[in-house]
Amino acid sequence: MWSCNKEHIQKIAPADKKGHELWLVNGPNSFYSENSADIFCGIDRDPSGKTFWYTGKSALFQTIPLGGDQVPIVLTVQGTQDFKAICTSNNGVKYLATSNKMFKYTKSGVSAAIFPGFSFTNITSIAASGDGYRIYVVDNGNIRMISNDAKYPKNIITVLNGQQVAGITLSNSEKYIYFTTTNKTVNKLAL
Repeated sequence: MWSCNKEHIQKIAPADKKGHELWLVNGPNSFYSENSADIFCGIDRDPSGKTFWYTGKSALFQTIPLGGDQVPIVLTVQGTQDFKAICTSNNGVKYLATSNKMFKYTKSGVSAAIFPGFSFTNITSIAASGDGYRIYVVDNGNIRMISNDAKYPKNIITVLNGQQVAGITLSNSEKYIYFTTTNKTVNKLAL
């Protein structure tokens, strides 16, 4: 698992073999130091496991976790800034969000705004199913699910309301969402 803060990307590892506690690995496992004027917001591992992607105030970044300082690949998405969240799906698409808009970045390097008909207030985290057909969005503390299958009309439903959700991730089976709240709790929601 990876974490990013204002200046560093760090690996998070379990403190014991059962994974009951988490701790931050410092020093050589911090992979990149960015200009502190650029704030990191979202991070996700590429499904290939060979790279990870993270968003900053000004761009989308891709890097390979080899250790030490390295310069990441910097990609722009329609000149948009202030990305708050990112998630990757097995179909090669990276989904990105600002506070109130969503974008996709395809494996061929094409970027586009998505879901222009939906209204968002304050997106803080996103997660996508492996096929990209379901995208979960934390918007203003609530979890919303967008049906993204091209065969059907796109729609959005609220999955969880009023829990002050901050961040989400899908389980490998995609049967559960794990989420953190602003009340400093970690929770599991069956889908």
